[in-house]
Amino acid sequence: MTYDVHAHCIPPAFRDWLETSGTNHGVEFLESERGTRVRFNGGFTSGLLRDSIGDLDQRIADMDRMGIDVQLLAGWVDFTGYDLSPADGLTLSRAQNDLLAEEAAKHPTRLLPIATLPLQDPEAAVRELDRAMSDLGMVGIQIATTVGPDWLDRAGLDAVWEAAQDKGAFIVVHPMAPLTGVDLDRYFMDNA
Repeated sequence: MTYDVHAHCIPPAFRDWLETSGTNHGVEFLESERGTRVRFNGGFTSGLLRDSIGDLDQRIADMDRMGIDVQLLAGWVDFTGYDLSPADGLTLSRAQNDLLAEEAAKHPTRLLPIATLPLQDPEAAVRELDRAMSDLGMVGIQIATTVGPDWLDRAGLDAVWEAAQDKGAFIVVHPMAPLTGVDLDRYFMDNA
């Protein structure tokens, strides 16, 4: 069996949610000649939105063409919402997880959803991890490499790691927003 563990999806229902409810939670749409981007709480700005990232029929056809049996389906890492307030970050994570789980349920033998968590609030992240896996049937989480100004090892996430281990969560650590000027030699990356 062939698994694709790096597959992003923006379900059309989540994009609709962002457009109707997201603005109440620190989400701002930026239109330009090139397309649409999303800004979170006046800070991080996403890449250009692509309609194809939410086309489920095309996804399944592409999987068949490439010989992929199962995809771990994750939200777009740009939509972690780590720049939002803790309450808005939780709202964004819950909406994204609910709608991603609904999307994956349309092809349950082909798509296994993984959750996004509001890591700016580790206690809320633990609760959302439990809800996502216990109630929504998600199989793990996708997280970015930084949370605001902090690398993962300095973001106070011990409770999240413990909960993920207890749940047997698959964890995808996705590169995003590298911290320039940070002491990389402690990671043996001082020559990068």
